[in-house]
Amino acid sequence: MSLTVETGYGLAGANTYATIDEADVYHSDRGDTTWADASESEKTEALILATEYLDVRYYYRWKGFKKTEDQALEWPRTWVYDRNGWLFASDEIPVRLKEATAEAALKALSETLLPDVTRDDMVRRVTVGPITTEYKQSAPATKQYTKVDRILRGLVQPAGGIRIGRA
Repeated sequence: MSLTVETGYGLAGANTYATIDEADVYHSDRGDTTWADASESEKTEALILATEYLDVRYYYRWKGFKKTEDQALEWPRTWVYDRNGWLFASDEIPVRLKEATAEAALKALSETLLPDVTRDDMVRRVTVGPITTEYKQSAPATKQYTKVDRILRGLVQPAGGIRIGRA
């Protein structure tokens, strides 16, 4: 398995937003030894899985529009403005997207990012003897990665927001 890093051209065969070197620097800057201890093949697999996770999780929430019809990934995109109103170039892969990929890749080393959800995962109320647990209707059925969500602020629409433009 090999990495084909999206460079901003809209590659048909791209499978990651970040290189191993970029993820190494990201995690080294944060003192993370788990990433440093992983093999190159483990890092490669984790970056591919992280990119897949980001594209699936945020598919309907990415700002802007895919640059080309044939590109493999959701980025590069056109008409994306950051939180301060600056327009990203249509051939740019934002640093925050690379950082979110590195962060999700760290999680992918030890857990499944896109687990299957079963009916048992959707239980609203459980009573065992005198103890009852009930979750809010808005509680997510799958695990949320708050740090990844925060890194991507400005690149995605708010959850539950209205998307204007092409679907």
